[in-house]
Amino acid sequence: MNFKSIIQGLYKGSDYKICYILNTGSHSECFDSENQKNLTAIHTGFYVQVQTGSVFEFIYHIDSQQLYFQRTRTIKRLPLGTPMYYTMTAFHYFECKENIDEWYGMYNLKNNRFTLFPIQRIKWIDKYIVESILMPDNRNITSFQVIGYVTNEDFPLQPKRELTLYKAKNFHVRESTYLEEGRRYHLNEERKNIET
Repeated sequence: MNFKSIIQGLYKGSDYKICYILNTGSHSECFDSENQKNLTAIHTGFYVQVQTGSVFEFIYHIDSQQLYFQRTRTIKRLPLGTPMYYTMTAFHYFECKENIDEWYGMYNLKNNRFTLFPIQRIKWIDKYIVESILMPDNRNITSFQVIGYVTNEDFPLQPKRELTLYKAKNFHVRESTYLEEGRRYHLNEERKNIET
């Protein structure tokens, strides 16, 4: 799935469409770093809280065009476009840097390329809400741009709300489908353990 389809679904889709997209992703532990030339990824700015209280963040690996999720390691909610790097077992937003000083502010659908901009800093309203990206020329940028074939489309740096979903093997909107999948999932795990 290309980046625009993922971002459109996450930022403009129904809760069911969001779950569909999230369920195409894999846990960051499944990322095959040994067979990837480039470990660079981009944060989607999307976070989900699940029934246990855990919060997951969603990251798009650029070369494989694959969505990954992991438990968030920071209280702050990173904006759409934050560069991420895979190191050992998870994606991180910087490598040996004190601050985020670069930001992917644009995606070109025609050539499937992201544009990396130098920035001064990310301005937070509080630890959860991003106000804007402060550029070196002191402009405050409040959106991420997708350049398309015919029209361009802007996306906010974060969704307006943070969803609470149910998670067994997959993400679900309803508790009933989560419980049903959870029972099936645990029964299958028990069968595997008995057979081995």
